[in-house]
Amino acid sequence: MSPDPVVRDVEIILSESESGVRLDQFLSKQFSDLSRSTLQKMIKQGSILLNGKNTQKKSSLSCNDRITIEWPENKKNRLLPDPGIKFTIIYEDQDILIINKPAYLVVHPGAGIKDGTLANALLNHDFTSFSKMHDTDLRPGIVHRLDKNTTGVMIVAKNKTAKSNLTEEFKQGNTVKEYLALVHGISDYNSGTIETLIGRSQRNRKKMSVVTENGKNAITSYHVVAQSNAYSLLKINIKTGRTHQIRVHLAYIKLPVAGDTVYNKRKVNDVFFPRQMLHALTLKLHHPTTGELKSFQAKLPSDFLECTQKVGLTIPEDLL
Repeated sequence: MSPDPVVRDVEIILSESESGVRLDQFLSKQFSDLSRSTLQKMIKQGSILLNGKNTQKKSSLSCNDRITIEWPENKKNRLLPDPGIKFTIIYEDQDILIINKPAYLVVHPGAGIKDGTLANALLNHDFTSFSKMHDTDLRPGIVHRLDKNTTGVMIVAKNKTAKSNLTEEFKQGNTVKEYLALVHGISDYNSGTIETLIGRSQRNRKKMSVVTENGKNAITSYHVVAQSNAYSLLKINIKTGRTHQIRVHLAYIKLPVAGDTVYNKRKVNDVFFPRQMLHALTLKLHHPTTGELKSFQAKLPSDFLECTQKVGLTIPEDLL
């Protein structure tokens, strides 16, 4: 099989704890979405090499052995490591990874997006952990998402038990998710709560909308942090996690997120704002293994700081 320019080889270096395991058994655990017979066939065809040489499915592995995998044509779309994607690590242990997601980074592959995502970056960061969680949805460790142009704190599970526990934590609404949003307009109130149904827009199926039926309940609370003549800085807490919830709700109360080209059509967006000015500031939850209540905060990106200064707003020091 000749190398495919679209598909990079995957290389795995064995640790001491993995010594003595059969090659096909090891690969079955690493790539649980593939059958062992498929992996054995790849070994036989020479698509999987051990220390650069053809080998047998029953080969016993040793510490520092090198496994090289060349994916066949029908696996072009499988998730591969990408060393070119950078993110800031806030905290990491054997169960969880907390990052500050940069702007313009898609969390996982989806419609029209096959690579260049956070999921690809996670495989590069820790292939051993995240390859074991590889699934058909190409979302290893992903338990919640941020929009492409939203920055801030995200938690990722590093094993299946942690993912299951975190998924339940989010499902039960036990997490605290705080955001900062730079918005057009001045609020009539220092704080407020928006509770509506959110569903797919009937006019544009790619957008979400406040609806009166066929939607899911969504609750967003906000507090005014700072205001200028035409803009406000809001601290937001979401009780639910609906798609585009904050952007939809703020547009609904006539305080659209600055730079949001989907839910805010103001022309000034093109002048001041390179993207939607929305940042996931704080995430509070219970550690999936220890049960300890943890709190993580992500520093504001430079473009958010620059835009707030341009419109005459000052961010309190405790939020920086």
